[in-house]
Amino acid sequence: MDAGRLSSEAAIGEWTGLMNNEHKTEVRKDLRQHQRLLVPEGRKISAEGEDPELVGTVTVIGLGGMFIRTRNPQHLGSAFHLQLVDAFISLDAECTVRSLSDRGMGVEITGISPENEQKLKMLLAHLKS
Repeated sequence: MDAGRLSSEAAIGEWTGLMNNEHKTEVRKDLRQHQRLLVPEGRKISAEGEDPELVGTVTVIGLGGMFIRTRNPQHLGSAFHLQLVDAFISLDAECTVRSLSDRGMGVEITGISPENEQKLKMLLAHLKS
């Protein structure tokens, strides 16, 4: 049997399984309280941390947290101090890792000063425009 036919049969088998509801997809409720914004292509928001060391780039951000692309994600549940550096604004926050993927980690902002929260709001307003 040739490889093209084998892959077609595998795809049809997968499609048939989906039609017969053999593959269950877990649907998780989105518990986020704040709107998230994609960081536009060409805009860089650096994420830096120490103890443990963190170097990454923010790709999605909101008042409640962000996704950081990094090669050295922290452990799930770990808390750390984060500094965000943008061309216009620099701010600090305390964060906790809530999710991990092969590309980085999702973090919740668990502590932020009123001054840094205002900076974050300015950053989000600038990203929206």
